[in-house]
Amino acid sequence: MNLLIADNNDSFTWNLYQLCREARAENIKVIRTGELGEKDIDTADRIIFSPGPGLPCEFPGMSRILENYRSKRIMGVCLGMQAIGLHFGASLMNMDQVKHGRQEKIKIIKPDYIFQNTGECFEAGLYHSWVISQVNFPPCLEITAVSNNNKIMAIRHKSLDIRGVQFHPESFLTPAGKIILTNWINY
Repeated sequence: MNLLIADNNDSFTWNLYQLCREARAENIKVIRTGELGEKDIDTADRIIFSPGPGLPCEFPGMSRILENYRSKRIMGVCLGMQAIGLHFGASLMNMDQVKHGRQEKIKIIKPDYIFQNTGECFEAGLYHSWVISQVNFPPCLEITAVSNNNKIMAIRHKSLDIRGVQFHPESFLTPAGKIILTNWINY
């Protein structure tokens, strides 16, 4: 199995890499999103869009992958999830209260294999100021988890193997993070 982490210039990328290694992922490549070549993407079985600063439009490589490689298993983390949402027609909203280094309870509202063995609720680390809006949420996506204030924390595509989490599974503030990534890698 070849895993590609599309790095959106974020310091958490290497934490994500380490957690993937602990989850027994093999052949992991970390490449800056703007430097990804066709061969890098073609040879990947699974792709993770890393967190990152700013907005998804500043990293157009993610949308290109979603357009041209949608048959691959893809997971977006934080900014990566926002990119998935935007690509499929969602919009973003700026948070009234920025969540940087905050731990909150996440509630699973639709079963998904990535959440097997996490319990119905779990604590997760948040580091964001933007979230996907529930207003005019696209019908091709579904919300699988929300925060305690009902903000979207996880999504999946209804017919493609594409998922996203707004929280950071690689953060020490997300004790179930290794379980979630292991489920995604090994499903």
